[in-house]
Amino acid sequence: MSPSNESLPATAKVSWGLIARVAAGSTLTMLAMDAVWLSQVASGMYREELGDLMRSSTRWSAAVAFYIVYVTGIVTLAVLPALERATGRGELPRWAAAGRSGALLGLVAYGTFGFTSLAVLEPWTLSLVLIDLAWGIVLTGTAATVGVLAAGSSQGLPAP
Repeated sequence: MSPSNESLPATAKVSWGLIARVAAGSTLTMLAMDAVWLSQVASGMYREELGDLMRSSTRWSAAVAFYIVYVTGIVTLAVLPALERATGRGELPRWAAAGRSGALLGLVAYGTFGFTSLAVLEPWTLSLVLIDLAWGIVLTGTAATVGVLAAGSSQGLPAP
């Protein structure tokens, strides 16, 4: 059952516990989705398209830094604003508002990387840009939605 606006308090009270819960929900969602995406779909595609530009092994410190920065952006720009806003009849439920904001953030972030890469890297193709854009929208929108759902009981929401 998805949460409805009527079951929520007028605005959500933000606490460190809430931030930790929504960040954990968003992070675990991103890690799980990216693990499948990168291991089953994208790695072969990138290796085929980019060849020697690909590292032979992942630089984990950079990957961890990306997830910290990106989840901070998701929580700050999509999840918390959705939880803090008052909702009324005819407005999107908070989880949907977070998903929409997350999808827009994914479009901007993955689009910035994709179009910059297309501009400066010889082997980068428009098909890579479009695939990355689609992935960024789906991944970030889903991570933001799960972040709101992870707020759950602390915000008067039914358990997801």
